[in-house]
Amino acid sequence: SKGVGIFTIHASKGLEWETVFIARFNEGIIPSSQALLTKTQGDEANIALAEERRLAYVALTRCRKQCFITCALMDGGASRPLTPSRFIDEIPQHCQESAVKNQRSGTAQNGQQQQQPQ
Repeated sequence: SKGVGIFTIHASKGLEWETVFIARFNEGIIPSSQALLTKTQGDEANIALAEERRLAYVALTRCRKQCFITCALMDGGASRPLTPSRFIDEIPQHCQESAVKNQRSGTAQNGQQQQQPQ
């Protein structure tokens, strides 16, 4: 049957769809704030971040044709700016559309300036 399915990353393991939308791909969501707040040093901190990276990979590889990633610019409840996930920078360039915008620098790949939130 046709329709829209909403899944957590964990529930999507082993499943595939033609098109996938990943909403709010922000720091504090993926990687989770819990992983980012890990106070441990060395291997445990690296393991926590590696697990979050693996989950991001699972989310990004659930599509057969297209994957759309969205990032929130502001936290509506707290009125504070949000940062796109660090894992966006790890997506290979050949997997990105040429019109993908880099929110961190404020410029599109074609060099045009983006409107930044006030």
